[in-house]
Amino acid sequence: MIDNDAELIRRLKVATNDKPYNENPVVSSKDIVDAEALLGFSLPPLLKSIYLEVRDGGFGKC
Repeated sequence: MIDNDAELIRRLKVATNDKPYNENPVVSSKDIVDAEALLGFSLPPLLKSIYLEVRDGGFGKC
């Protein structure tokens, strides 16, 4: 069971560790700000943390 966001992020980092980093690298804070401006709303904090600390997406891809 995952009790908190930090544990989820840790597990995601472990799970994605075997994939080449350049497939889906982390994004910058500026990328987040730009995306939120384009979307017109703030992204959820957990999603921001995943994009900033783990990767920018591609989860579940084979």
